[in-house]
Amino acid sequence: MAYSTSADAVSTGFKGYAGIFTTRRKYDLSDKVIQKSRVAAKLFNILSRNLTKMSVTELEPRIFEFTEENDVITINNAAGTATAFHLPNADAETLQEGDILYVVKASITAAPSQESLYVQSVGAEDGASSGYRIVTVERAYLGSTTINITVAADYNVVWGGNALAENAGSSQPRSKEPNYVYNYLQLFDKVIGASKDTENSEFYAKQFFSMDATATRKRNMLMKNINWTWYLGERGRKTANDGNLKHYTGGMYELIPTANKLSMSGNMTIQYWNTQSATNWFVNGNMNRTKWCAAGPHFMTQVENMFEASGRELRIDQTLSKFFGIQIMQMKFSGGTINFFREEAFYGSGYSNCAFILDGDYLAYMYLRNRDMQLDKDATNKDEKFNKTKWILFARIGLFRTYSTAHHFLFNPSQPA
Repeated sequence: MAYSTSADAVSTGFKGYAGIFTTRRKYDLSDKVIQKSRVAAKLFNILSRNLTKMSVTELEPRIFEFTEENDVITINNAAGTATAFHLPNADAETLQEGDILYVVKASITAAPSQESLYVQSVGAEDGASSGYRIVTVERAYLGSTTINITVAADYNVVWGGNALAENAGSSQPRSKEPNYVYNYLQLFDKVIGASKDTENSEFYAKQFFSMDATATRKRNMLMKNINWTWYLGERGRKTANDGNLKHYTGGMYELIPTANKLSMSGNMTIQYWNTQSATNWFVNGNMNRTKWCAAGPHFMTQVENMFEASGRELRIDQTLSKFFGIQIMQMKFSGGTINFFREEAFYGSGYSNCAFILDGDYLAYMYLRNRDMQLDKDATNKDEKFNKTKWILFARIGLFRTYSTAHHFLFNPSQPA
């Protein structure tokens, strides 16, 4: 995703992981805070360190969400040998006269027949039924045999693009309309304070109550609070008792669709993970086919047991582990590569038995311009300075999150009975 200071920033391209070891900007305070609390806030640490910080100028930043055009398109009608194909609106709107479509079996178990279709016209939106439009084609355009499509689900059409004639003009520009997604920036804070009497007294373990020591503990808890919010936060806006607005940033569980929340009961085998990676977890998302798995302690134990049962070893990636300062283990499956890290924050909760598969190319740490993580040591009211000292650690930040189908939630892991 592109770095932008615009509130209406457009998310384009893919970051991948090849560039994370290149020269990095000078550290700001939030980097230092996260670096020191990286074990307490592992997802927060990875987002910040993975060159995914976005400066925005609105409390409700809106970002265009765009996914590439499909080249494998479902058919909604049993077209038989007729010329009318009912195709999804989002796919049909990218087609134009002269495009070639190939009819292919949805599941091939024997050498298949093939048919080439020539697109003659694309009908109006919802011209077939809700969500679909009629695409009129010439059948068996390049001389192949017409396939009798008796069950729509048994076939797909594959988009082969347009063929220009000699001396002809170019084809027409076509593009999908983007949607926009938004999230709120939440104002997080922790207050550190001490009375002047405590500062000027001598007592056992006084250092434990010093401002610096207290600030360290508060910093770690703030990081934990934010880290939990990245996972479980609900996007919303409420009016406080004094009439001011309170903004809440949404997290990953809220974003992930129900279809992407998968029980792993009896499914903790390498074979099952290979199948899911190829048919589910990596179907949507970055082209580098690399994702992160934030696993609760119990879930991670089940993962390690799964590898041990298969005679394999889940290896530590020394380069990534050194860069992020936490242990990261990596495994290449049929569909792509998963970077595993144990999310210790889940310990003691039901989420210890769960895991998030996250696509880092569609996640980022957002902060309001000039309101990234800060420590204000001059926060004591003037009429109270004689009696106490107060610091405030605060940030106006949020989670950039998009492409919901690229992320998954796994729960209840166990090996086959």
